[in-house]
Amino acid sequence: MRICKVCAMVAVLGLLLMLSSCSGGEVTKNDTETFLAGLSTMFAEAAMDESSQVINDFMATEPPGPELPELMSFTGMSLASAEKLRNPDPYGLDTLYGTWGYYPAQGWVLISPNNPANAVLFEWEYLDTAYVEHDVYMRLDSLNFYQDSLPTKLWAGVGMDGSLLAWLKLEAGYLSLDEVNEVSLVYEVVNQLQVGISLSSATAIDTIFVGTVSLWAINLTNDYRVDLDITVDEDFPEEIVLSDSEGWRMEVNFSDVVETDSDEYDEYERRNVSGEITSDGNHAADISGYVWEPDDGDEHSSEIVITFSDDTEGDLADYIPIVP
Repeated sequence: MRICKVCAMVAVLGLLLMLSSCSGGEVTKNDTETFLAGLSTMFAEAAMDESSQVINDFMATEPPGPELPELMSFTGMSLASAEKLRNPDPYGLDTLYGTWGYYPAQGWVLISPNNPANAVLFEWEYLDTAYVEHDVYMRLDSLNFYQDSLPTKLWAGVGMDGSLLAWLKLEAGYLSLDEVNEVSLVYEVVNQLQVGISLSSATAIDTIFVGTVSLWAINLTNDYRVDLDITVDEDFPEEIVLSDSEGWRMEVNFSDVVETDSDEYDEYERRNVSGEITSDGNHAADISGYVWEPDDGDEHSSEIVITFSDDTEGDLADYIPIVP
């Protein structure tokens, strides 16, 4: 009987040791780096897909139409802040309705002005990297505009040899021609990968942005998902949260201004940065540093450092480029 009790105690202690080692073990630097690189890797995969090559080929043909609204990138610390829509040329997409064909000697020619109705269809021949020729198309549909200028809704599809390769969907809301309060942009490589960006509770006035910027990427083959949420106040981040569907999480917080400086050209403000990376609640790395706004790359240069579990360090911007 006594031997049985001892065996039972040993078994219980062994189980407890196993559980503690599984739940509280050290998270390796390699695993942490893989998590940090996840979002950039998935966006890069989307950019290298065949559909992206078709889009690049399309743009190289100088298609007809207006100069579409573009995402303006501000310098310094305005990071994702600055998804600011520029007013397009008044020559609108609705004047392009119909089917267009591309001929090398003539360029783009409107071959069917009434089909499709209320949509734009571009058709051309595409030569892939193996020098195989394909019939490809781009269709712009579901077009709606705010004050006949800024797009509130747009769907675009890219196809090859009769099959849809990828689609893009844009939805946006505006308070005025200078103020956007919500944007959702989703791009999907069919049955493979979906990436997106959204702005919510957002106001962009000239160069000032207030709101939340969210980016995400989903691997549709295994449902792995990465999310990046940035809370911005007057063009400056207050908090950055990166998380994935496997229990990883990074939180980075920015303090109020702790130091100011100036020279003959600019006035500078410094904020402290702190944060942590965890995996299923287990500590993986510390984040510390400071940021200057503006960052002059010299005396007022920002630095955000990751200290991994093995005490080695890395620059956070090397893993997440949009981070200051």
